Amino acid sequence: MTPTKLLPQGTRGPSSEAFRHWLERAAPLLVVLLAAALRLYRIDYAQYRSDDDMIVSLAFRLLHFGESPLHGVISSLGVDNGPVSVYLLALPLALGADEVGVTVFIVALNTLAVALTYLFVRSFFSRRTALVVTLLFALNPWAVVYSRRARLNANVPLFTLLFMWGLLSVWTAVACRQALGRSSPLATQVIPGVMLGLSLSAVAQVHLSGMVHLVTAGVAALAGRMWRAPRMLLAAGVTFAATFAPYLLTTVVPGLLRVLASLPTSEEATSLWGVVDWERTKLFFYLLTNRGYQSYASQGGRLLDTTQGFFAHDLLGHGNARGVVVACWTLHRAFLL
Repeated sequence: MTPTKLLPQGTRGPSSEAFRHWLERAAPLLVVLLAAALRLYRIDYAQYRSDDDMIVSLAFRLLHFGESPLHGVISSLGVDNGPVSVYLLALPLALGADEVGVTVFIVALNTLAVALTYLFVRSFFSRRTALVVTLLFALNPWAVVYSRRARLNANVPLFTLLFMWGLLSVWTAVACRQALGRSSPLATQVIPGVMLGLSLSAVAQVHLSGMVHLVTAGVAALAGRMWRAPRMLLAAGVTFAATFAPYLLTTVVPGLLRVLASLPTSEEATSLWGVVDWERTKLFFYLLTNRGYQSYASQGGRLLDTTQGFFAHDLLGHGNARGVVVACWTLHRAFLL
């Protein structure tokens, strides 16, 4: 009889424990590598259309002609997007990247977002929860599709993650300060606030859908009673205002005024101000959200057309899909048994 059979039922031998600890350390890396493989698969066939070319052209003009934009590419909503993605794509162009190289850079940023998702969730929840969330993010078809284009949507996940991380970090710091009943050093109050202000400004200037996080930040500030940490809140507010004001004053406000001025009014109105067509207003704000934007984007349906054998869906008939299933089962055995 082997020594492991003498162990009480439910216990593990040394080799089993060693494998479990190794798997715990290796599993996040394997998930990140899987995310990178899905996003890099046949990258030379990734879409590059007019939307992609517009933002790359702005980055090219920034790099070679010194044109520093206060806004990014135009949008169908009447308010131009922010300039963050333009400055971001100037980095690969400065290294001599072509269109494929820019797409690879976008893939790298989104793979980084997958890796940071694991670290983010693990810092607030359990290791197992972090692994499951990261795996779902790595395999999500929408995330895979928009990680392979130079569209503005591709930069939303990374900056949204950074914003949520900064927001929860400030929330936790305020809660700890209240629980301990004493003030913390000035640096530990100012630095998290500055990081939160920067991340909120960045996510709002990557894509118009990021504007919804202005509401997220406001609700979190009220729910978390952040006014009890005035220095932290002041640092976040000043940083956000200083970095967001140029885009707000030169692009957002004029754009909103143009949109509101173009809204039709009813001919039957008896009021002096008329009756605004609220259906169009509702559509405007609905499109401002990422979910609404994707539901109206016809290219989304084409990209996820399973009859075309798109790689993120066509894996079910291949051996590597069975390998993923076996890997998930192995992780389940390692973490739950």
